[in-house]
Amino acid sequence: MNVNALQAYLASFDIAIATPTPQSASLHFGLRIAADVIIGAPVIAVFQGQHEIAREVISPLLGLRAYQARNLGNTANLAREHWDEFMQLAADLYRCYLAANALLIQLEALHISEGHITATHCTLHLDQAAEVGQAPELVEVESADAPNFRAVTRETGIAFLPLKGQIGVLANGAGLAMAAMDMIAHYSGDSVRAANFMDIGNDLRIDKLATALEILREETQIRALLITLFGAAQCVTAAHTLTALDHVVPTVVYLSGSDTEAARAIIERTNSPILLTAGTLREAVRRAIHLVSGAQAEGA
Repeated sequence: MNVNALQAYLASFDIAIATPTPQSASLHFGLRIAADVIIGAPVIAVFQGQHEIAREVISPLLGLRAYQARNLGNTANLAREHWDEFMQLAADLYRCYLAANALLIQLEALHISEGHITATHCTLHLDQAAEVGQAPELVEVESADAPNFRAVTRETGIAFLPLKGQIGVLANGAGLAMAAMDMIAHYSGDSVRAANFMDIGNDLRIDKLATALEILREETQIRALLITLFGAAQCVTAAHTLTALDHVVPTVVYLSGSDTEAARAIIERTNSPILLTAGTLREAVRRAIHLVSGAQAEGA
């Protein structure tokens, strides 16, 4: 793992990565910038674990505004005396995100050391569709740090980020995906976690769903899959697609749209023991947790 190359690259943007000392004060949150393929703009957010505390959409024309970083720091209960430095860190992180042609850059376990905000760990995923602007050492870093990462490209329109969890999440919207991830942590009492973030975008083409499932199939830690799709009048199409594809782990499907009932009937008529449906997202999350942890987790 070429950690030194990544640290050196971050340092060129005045972003420090260091192990906390006994005198360091933990901020109990992290900071990330990620591409949102639905709205077509990057999003900056503060987070704790898999829970997103607050987010701001960055205008591609105006860039990150100071008030947006200040809002994030305030919502995360950062002491006012550190606001200026946090705003500078957010600005530096955005400069790095742009320069690296990144899909995601994430600073984890932020802490205050010697009066400065520092991160304990950084995750960086590059857009492999970008042909210019990437430093060779960054390509090496990404390859070394995440050999199993299936990069999201502008061609596929699928946003994918692997995490450490047991339930795979597939959604057609960043908000749907984040809601499912939060509910998994909530209803399991944090005993079960989402294995990934995946947003396949607006359309529900069979080739896109097949590609998404293929990506998730390579995540060997996934023990159950939660699919939540808003299809408007496309739920029947999505149902036909899902029944035509192979499923290797128990899968719970929640479809929301004007033809939801007809779509559920299509899936249920298959009588598949591993392709299940749910009437609400809450029910879908609970069923997925049950598949992983058993009846005790279902009642958590």
